[in-house]
Amino acid sequence: MKRLNLTTVTAIIMTLLATACLEGCRSHKESAVTATSQWSALSIPVKIRIAEPQKASLSGTAIFERGRAVNLSFRMLGMEVAQARLTADSAMVIDKFHKKYICVDPADFMRRSGLDMTTLQNLLLGIDDTASSATVRGSSDAISIEQTDPTATPYGTMAAKTTWRSEIKGKSISGTIEWDFGRARWNDDATARPITIPEGYSEVDLTKLLTL
Repeated sequence: MKRLNLTTVTAIIMTLLATACLEGCRSHKESAVTATSQWSALSIPVKIRIAEPQKASLSGTAIFERGRAVNLSFRMLGMEVAQARLTADSAMVIDKFHKKYICVDPADFMRRSGLDMTTLQNLLLGIDDTASSATVRGSSDAISIEQTDPTATPYGTMAAKTTWRSEIKGKSISGTIEWDFGRARWNDDATARPITIPEGYSEVDLTKLLTL
């Protein structure tokens, strides 16, 4: 397993964070299905395919704690190789294969974007009136996102596929996120495990990593 795996997982987390800025300038679409009740948790298989900077793919499980957190667990050959947890004040990625981790504080970004975790989760899942496509350009980064494959769920229409292309710190990152709603588990059937940094793991500087 090459070092790219840590770069890939980190790029995914940073892209998920960056995608949130679409909230301020997205084009709205009509909701195909209005949710009849609220969900509290969602466990769903996810496959992330990276096209740039190198082709790679990761499969695993995402657990959404509604309005609180997004948890990711990636496996290869049946072994968990990476974990991640994103909240309003912490984004952590643990590479178990290389015994390394990254931890960043997204609080300032979330505050400036006027976001909360519920809105970010809506964007990731393509819930109801979130963007079907949009492009955002900031001072140094640009992100384009397209959500397709609308899927009916017990809690409204969600997008089974998200395609993105971004420029983060001058590095091109593109790929797709695919959610398997056919195997989704909701509420009491979806439980997140705690994420902690194991003893002996070393921290990786995100700024340096993104320049590799």
